[in-house]
Amino acid sequence: MQLLRSGNSFSGHERNCVFLNDRGQHFANISAISGLGFPDDGRAVCVTDWDQDGDLDLWLGNRSGPRLRLMRNELSQFQPQSSSRFVAFRLRGTRSNRDAIGARVTVVARTANGTPVRLIQTLNAGDAYLSQSSKWIHVGLDGTEHIDTVTVRWPTGIVEQFSGIAAGHRYDLVEESGVAVAHASRRATAVLQVANEKPDAPSVTPRTYFSNRLPLPVLPIRSAAGNVLDSESDSESDSELNGAETSLQLAARPTLLVLWASWCTPCLAELSALATHQAELQDADLELVAISLDGLDSEHDTSMLDARQRLQELHWPGRSVVATNRLLRKLEFTSGMVFNREQPIQLPASILVDARGAIAAMYRGAVSFETLANDLRLLDKPLTERRQLAATLGGRWLNPPRVLLLRAVAEQYERAGFTDDYQQLLAQETAELTHMRQTTKSTGELSALIHREANANFELALAFVSSGEYARAAAHFGHTLELEPNHAEAISNLGSLFAQAKQWNRAIPLLAQAVQLSPDSIDARANLAIALSTSGDHRRAIPFFQRLLELQPGNAEFAARLGRSQLELKDFAGAQAAFELALQSKPDDARVLFSLAWLLSTSTDAQLRNGHRAVELTRHWLDLANDKDAIAWSVLAAAQAEVGDFPAANQALDKSLQQSSTPAVVRRFAERYRNHFQRQAAIRDDDGVYP
Repeated sequence: MQLLRSGNSFSGHERNCVFLNDRGQHFANISAISGLGFPDDGRAVCVTDWDQDGDLDLWLGNRSGPRLRLMRNELSQFQPQSSSRFVAFRLRGTRSNRDAIGARVTVVARTANGTPVRLIQTLNAGDAYLSQSSKWIHVGLDGTEHIDTVTVRWPTGIVEQFSGIAAGHRYDLVEESGVAVAHASRRATAVLQVANEKPDAPSVTPRTYFSNRLPLPVLPIRSAAGNVLDSESDSESDSELNGAETSLQLAARPTLLVLWASWCTPCLAELSALATHQAELQDADLELVAISLDGLDSEHDTSMLDARQRLQELHWPGRSVVATNRLLRKLEFTSGMVFNREQPIQLPASILVDARGAIAAMYRGAVSFETLANDLRLLDKPLTERRQLAATLGGRWLNPPRVLLLRAVAEQYERAGFTDDYQQLLAQETAELTHMRQTTKSTGELSALIHREANANFELALAFVSSGEYARAAAHFGHTLELEPNHAEAISNLGSLFAQAKQWNRAIPLLAQAVQLSPDSIDARANLAIALSTSGDHRRAIPFFQRLLELQPGNAEFAARLGRSQLELKDFAGAQAAFELALQSKPDDARVLFSLAWLLSTSTDAQLRNGHRAVELTRHWLDLANDKDAIAWSVLAAAQAEVGDFPAANQALDKSLQQSSTPAVVRRFAERYRNHFQRQAAIRDDDGVYP
């Protein structure tokens, strides 16, 4: 798909090829003279004697129109004797499968001078791509005059010989019958008429009319005094015109977006022609918006001031805005998504947008007033009529028109990095599903619509979370739960949003409900445990963290959080074990190194204290911080005091005060504990928390 979008094709205009087997010597390319070299997007071919005249005809299937072609073999008109230069067999199995798939037929014939010729064919199923040829075994007898024997090796392995077979006839061969029965045709010879295919008239302006209309993407333009280029003021400089980005806002009416530049001569002619039809376009309630690309092309030294001057000279009657590079990239992506081929925007180009903000038509080249007026009359046609109008070939449709899946389109924009369009399309899908749910009269359909609308709201809420719009995210999580009260993921995400806002009375009940609905969900348990510990309810949080570590024994985050909750409850031995477990998986976690080193240096429990381990942990912490962490130096001082090295403890205190940004808490620490070290007394802390 990426190759197609970068300019390669579906081979839609690559002609069919026909090769003639020159009796096993080589293949001759007879594509041009065969009559089969159509520039179709060919996909399938099947072979059959459709008109039963003794030669094989072809059915061709194409991806694009015409979908089917019957190519009748007219060789018999030029060689009348060809009608007797074949023999055909219809096989029927009795012990074998009924269609005798896999049977091999051997015809032994003689030429005029008596030379024997063996002709072998096998009956296959699925013999070509997307096609199945006739199950008749058709044997050409070119150069032979008499058939000696016909032998069939059936799929069961039975070998059977049939005689009394003459050229120019069709026979039914039944397994184990031993008799070839002349086939009685059940239909008259088909009367076929040749269709005259008329090529499309060449178009002056390539125009694409859409049946399923894609919503117009969010178009970023420049917001400045020069946003309307035909402003009466001429005082703005180029820098004043290059303002911040904003989005193009359209009224709820048909709009023609005209992409142009002051250096583009055909663009100026198009704008001039549209301006002369101002009255007719106003009567049609069409809004004109000229989008200037001046200043975006390095090959043309023009600016927004040049664009303004041109518009004033043309007396442009519509709005005028300034394009951005992001607008160009987005329009190129949208065009590539529609046509499966991304190409740079070529000027002039225009887009007709309907009153609902959807793309009705695209024009490459200057659009004429007549074409535009005709398309305006077609805007309000129903989907079935629009589909017929969009087709490039005549014919009838076998299936009802498909409805555009907005979520699928939204996901393509998201993958391309256009999150604003992703959100806009999800919001539009949500609104449409709400309308469908409120207007449906089918109970069965209502249930499916409720589920679809709930999921659409959930996806939209996640999109708002990603963009940091938490209030809007919470609203759509709420809509999800109004439709499906037990939507576990929506409950969990909404609870997490309330937890982020520290609204614990709303967050914790929701997160607990999510755990009840999804007891096997690690995320649900983790969210609840973190909310409980962060809100200060460590006693309830600890069992959840312990269970999470049973499910994921090596999870450093769960172990660290468990340790901090146990510290708060003064379970120092449990905290030490949890911190050591966390360091096994994540040895460079500075917060864990800090908590464990302080605990081992200052605990009132002599069995728990381990000054040498604390020194080791703190030195590792300082290595990670390039010896520039003031708090780490102060903790090292406590660890050195615990091992009895008070000169080193005082030196560490001095280091903590010499850092470029020493926190006030470290200064207070140094003032408080320097006297301890001078008295050769270590630090004892009964709560396990750094001062």
